[in-house]
Amino acid sequence: MSTSVAPCFAVWSLISEARRRAGITQTELAERAGTTQPTVSAYENAKKLPTIPVLAELLSACGVELALGFSEPDTQRESAQEAALARSVDDRIKTNANAIRTVKQLRAGLHDG
Repeated sequence: MSTSVAPCFAVWSLISEARRRAGITQTELAERAGTTQPTVSAYENAKKLPTIPVLAELLSACGVELALGFSEPDTQRESAQEAALARSVDDRIKTNANAIRTVKQLRAGLHDG
């Protein structure tokens, strides 16, 4: 029997967020980690999946450390997922569009002040 655990962050987002926080380009990250810019791009665009040691090296090159661990399932998240799936596709699309609009407004507000 196979089980799947949804990660809190996708691997690609960990790499791009760490790089963004470090204030470096894909090329700079590639040089620091001993790889190529196209490889970093492929990881960040979910075209390739790095091994855990490679992921740790990429994050280390950004000045952060990879920490893995186990935790109990988030029952609130599971309930929210079930509730979302019970809604119609149109309703889910509308909700996501509203969330995107809100995030854009928040980001715009952060840049204004």
